[in-house]
Amino acid sequence: MRRFYPCLAAGLAMLATAALAWSLHQNEGAETASLLQEAAERIEGRIAAHVLLLHSVKGLYLGQGDNISRDQLQRFLSAMPIERKMPGIQGIGFAMAVPPAAPLAAVRQVARDYGIDRRPWPETAQDIRFPIVLLEPANERNRAALNYDMFSEPIRREAMLAAWQSGKPASTSPVQLVQEIDADKQAGFLIYLPLYRDGQSLSAEKPPAGDIVGFVYAPFRAGDLFRTVLGEPPALQVSVQAYSQRISEETQLFANARELVDPAVHTIDVAGRTWILLLGDSRPGAEGPSRPVLFVLALGFLLALVLGFLVRAQTRALAAAEALAAETKARSAEKDILLQEMNHRLKNLIARTLAIFRLSVHGADSQEALVASFGDRLQAMARAQDLFADSQWQRIELAELLDLEISRMAGEARLEVQGPPLDLDEAQSQAMGLVAHELTTNSLKYGALATDGTLVITWQLEQQEKGVRVLLDWIEKDLPETPDFSEPGFGSHLIRLMVERKLDGAVERLLSDRAVHYRFTFPLS
Repeated sequence: MRRFYPCLAAGLAMLATAALAWSLHQNEGAETASLLQEAAERIEGRIAAHVLLLHSVKGLYLGQGDNISRDQLQRFLSAMPIERKMPGIQGIGFAMAVPPAAPLAAVRQVARDYGIDRRPWPETAQDIRFPIVLLEPANERNRAALNYDMFSEPIRREAMLAAWQSGKPASTSPVQLVQEIDADKQAGFLIYLPLYRDGQSLSAEKPPAGDIVGFVYAPFRAGDLFRTVLGEPPALQVSVQAYSQRISEETQLFANARELVDPAVHTIDVAGRTWILLLGDSRPGAEGPSRPVLFVLALGFLLALVLGFLVRAQTRALAAAEALAAETKARSAEKDILLQEMNHRLKNLIARTLAIFRLSVHGADSQEALVASFGDRLQAMARAQDLFADSQWQRIELAELLDLEISRMAGEARLEVQGPPLDLDEAQSQAMGLVAHELTTNSLKYGALATDGTLVITWQLEQQEKGVRVLLDWIEKDLPETPDFSEPGFGSHLIRLMVERKLDGAVERLLSDRAVHYRFTFPLS
């Protein structure tokens, strides 16, 4: 489980980074939505201000008895210079209602106010004409539009009829203004506000011509309007595609971007006509994740990697400390066992020496014979110890190992050793040597080698599913009495420890009448 800690720490750090980046992205999305909403409100608010100006001019007309001069209009507009205070609008004008056969009133007013002798144009088959007789400011573009009959053109006529019938402002769909006299042409639109005789408002499908005086109107160049509105401080970096009523190439009013990816859609009311605004954020970096988001992601990824490496290093250090503690504990336990073994072996050595001495005394008939017999047995023990030391506990024959350990301690008549050739590796020979040593010592103390009993050692190999196993029987019989093992000592503990831990086997001790039987089973390496 601990090996997953670095990945878990790095994953949590990356998850926190992603959450923070997502929060920043959401905040930026809300900021973008607010920006686009402000752009739509600016456009709608500016046009509403222009419509309010038309109502003001209409009020001027009504106050002057349905007829004002250019001088009166100029003085009225001088208080609010539209080119400076209301940029985007081309001007404020008035289209006079005249019969097609008697347009002299319009001709005289244009000649008087602007010094231009021009009849209403173009020719028309309509029952009434609405030529432009006033248009301020009188710049070159607007002078070109004087006496233009707007009712003769279908798009303008549609909006004029809508205003005439409702008494409310009405705007046109996209149209090219007659003011477009140079190569820099752009889409435009007009807003009309009807002026009725004596201030009345009619709602017939097409009211009688005698009831309308004309239209107060304002022409707009859409491109100039949008660029001016969006460019006013604080400037809004917004991509716009504007359409009238529906989205199509014919109804497009303005576009400062060819393509918009996932634009916000806003609709605004422009004098009774619905405009569809497709808006997008055109600020640098708005197309993808912003710099703050990328910075947070990059920094978070880096911190996640660093955190992962730190946790990995800490985990390794902790694992190393635990391994060292475990090894120290194990070595301490081994040291304790070694000290106990040394103490036990020393006692066993003394016991074996005493046993050998007793055997030698029992079989000697003179002091010289005792010294010789006792010395031979001690030399045999020394040679066995030298053999084990020289072999460094490498592979050794089981029979040779047993012979070195016990053959000098018992007469041939009391010892039976039988089994197939069997080589033990270093670990097995060391463990088996200790087991044989303990059993031999015990036998010299209390068992067959200390009495006239018989020691029988046999072994065989047995093939099993998991490999070859050794079955070894150590039987001491013909003892003076049945041994008492109710309180096992360290030797018994050491035998079980060697068999189970070193040989990965099992040991079983069986007692019968004047006999003890040890059965060992362990896998052959």
